[in-house]
Amino acid sequence: MQPTDGQNTGRFHLMSQDLKRDFRLHRLLYTLSFMLIIIAVPWAIYNTLNEQWVPLVVKFVLLRTGAVSIFLARKGKIITTFIVLSTMMFIITCMLSIIMYAPTLGTPRTVEIFFLLTGICCFIGFKDEHYVLSHGFPLICFIAFGFFSTTNWAIQTHYALGPHERLFGAWLHTIVGLSLTYVLFHLMQSNARQSNAKENELRKAISRNQFTLFYQPQADENGQVIGAEALIRWQHPSLGLIPPDEFIPLAEQIGFILPIGHWVLGTSCAQLVKWSQKSETAKLSLSINVSAQEFKQDNYVAQVLSVLERSGAKPSLLKLELTESMLVDDVDDIISKMTALKAAGVRISLDDFGTGYSSLSYLKKLPLDQIKVDQTFIREMLSSSQDEVIVRTVVSLAQNMELEVIAEGVETEEQRQFLLSIGCVSMQGYLLSRPLRIHDFDVFVRNRVMPV
Repeated sequence: MQPTDGQNTGRFHLMSQDLKRDFRLHRLLYTLSFMLIIIAVPWAIYNTLNEQWVPLVVKFVLLRTGAVSIFLARKGKIITTFIVLSTMMFIITCMLSIIMYAPTLGTPRTVEIFFLLTGICCFIGFKDEHYVLSHGFPLICFIAFGFFSTTNWAIQTHYALGPHERLFGAWLHTIVGLSLTYVLFHLMQSNARQSNAKENELRKAISRNQFTLFYQPQADENGQVIGAEALIRWQHPSLGLIPPDEFIPLAEQIGFILPIGHWVLGTSCAQLVKWSQKSETAKLSLSINVSAQEFKQDNYVAQVLSVLERSGAKPSLLKLELTESMLVDDVDDIISKMTALKAAGVRISLDDFGTGYSSLSYLKKLPLDQIKVDQTFIREMLSSSQDEVIVRTVVSLAQNMELEVIAEGVETEEQRQFLLSIGCVSMQGYLLSRPLRIHDFDVFVRNRVMPV
């Protein structure tokens, strides 16, 4: 199972998911920003009263950074704000540790605690970002914390604080650091509770059979329905219909994707049997998305064949959609399973072609029946020469390899006409129909409500 619906149906929900994530990052950003302000204000007052103008400039920078960060966070520039804020905190903490807070026998250097806290915040805030941000930046902060915590190294300048100032700073930094630590633990605990709640809800969904399938029609050049893609939805009793992008990643993470995938396979095969009993749907194929975890099972082929045999579904009408990203590991095993499935009559489709990691050398080895052109290329192919070239190339490649090719995400008549002009005769998307409940899908097929 993949967190996709074969079209842009998940845009709103993806935005919803991003907003939830952004809300958590907002809280982190506000916490860090207010921490800077809380540190800077007492020191700014102290520096002003004692006419310490150069240190006052540093405190002004802290105040400015905190205020600007809050402003940018409210504008929605979350990651950029996080990068700027974290970098400034690191630089300022380095300056303070080296120039102003050299440890003495009477007073420890406590400002280095902010290296540790900045690293923890970055680890949380950059969790879903590039490896350099999610692991590299926190590691640098932790190394800096370890270095300044275990050494007395500093540069002796006339900006170094006196004993009373250092004692004041030690108390202030300790109080602020402990307070921020409490807040961070609270945020992590809150996220953990939220994750546990989602996990429990998903477990209930599996045991209570709260899932349902929607079907997005696929049509030929004449607008005739030739098949459909089965797309899972979670029919939550209180939250309503939940799209796959909001629960499939969690299901993959906690190992629930296997029973969900098995349910999709069984339900799809049962639907094929029902379609076979009606003349207008007897020849329709049904595509289902297969996750990497599912396909990597040693007995996956046996599972598919067993479900087909028990249900009585025709293997040639079942189409398994695999993604390119699955091809990065153990290609030989993947090819072996694909070959066994194809030998049994099951058709294999390579989904989201062009967005993954496969090369032509892999492609020619795979026993494929179909290539799906990813909607990201279809969406911009009429306005982007690069996307147009990619679509033309994929269609031509499929034709030369004697493979079926289907374009997903077709939304306009102009896109449809262009695809037909280059030889792509099969497509799915909003132009034809959104994903439909089974009753609506059957009505759609009977009425032939489609462009011609």
